[in-house]
Amino acid sequence: MIKLSKEQQAFINKSLEGKNLLVDACIGSGKTTAIQHLCNTFPKSKKILYLTYNRLLKIDAKKKIKSKNIVVTNYHGFAYDILSKLGISSGVSDLIQSFLKEKPLIDSYDVLIIDEYQDIELELASMLELIKESNSKMQIIAVGDMKQKIYDKTTLDVEKFIECFLDSYERLEFTKCFRLSTELASKLGRIWGKEIVGVNENCLVEELSMEDTIKFLEEQNPKDILCLGSRSKKMAEVLNRLEEDKPLIFNKNSVCKYCRV
Repeated sequence: MIKLSKEQQAFINKSLEGKNLLVDACIGSGKTTAIQHLCNTFPKSKKILYLTYNRLLKIDAKKKIKSKNIVVTNYHGFAYDILSKLGISSGVSDLIQSFLKEKPLIDSYDVLIIDEYQDIELELASMLELIKESNSKMQIIAVGDMKQKIYDKTTLDVEKFIECFLDSYERLEFTKCFRLSTELASKLGRIWGKEIVGVNENCLVEELSMEDTIKFLEEQNPKDILCLGSRSKKMAEVLNRLEEDKPLIFNKNSVCKYCRV
């Protein structure tokens, strides 16, 4: 049985009251756990659409959400399923555009849950509007963190959009970070200008020399590595060494490919 924090439990309670919610969830605050718990708590009479941003989040959520009244999918998967039933084929890159052009009939839902709302793009916003048009009385719950916005390839003002999309809503915050220590969370909070309360005192940060760092990274898969920092100075030196020492694993194709995903 998962022990929820007070913030997570307040989220569950407000959601079950039928309120539209905008949740600002800091890094490592257990927002996905809270959403999944909520999905398994909602009455079985409710039909729920849970939209994740990408396929990996969808796969993870499907493993943990057992209720049959919940549709767990990502935006492209949602569009694909509906268009396929209409006999319309489309490439992955054109799925959303085809969906918007077709404006298909959308099933009725009682609740829409949007995960990682900060990464919504213009076309996805239009898609959400179509879903809402077919479900004007639907409860909407949006969870995310503008400070964790990964993709920056849209002209959409996400904050303005999500507030208008929710219309009347209550704002909640997840401030407890289960991933970081008090000190690290406090530093990150100062950088991001938001409250982050670290509660994981088992969190350790290991400092390595450049040579030890290179040896460690050489044993990893490129897709499991995220390098944050300036492309000059030491980080550039490390990346260049990886490409020199392990060219079949670390090269311009593999490194750039995983940076773009």
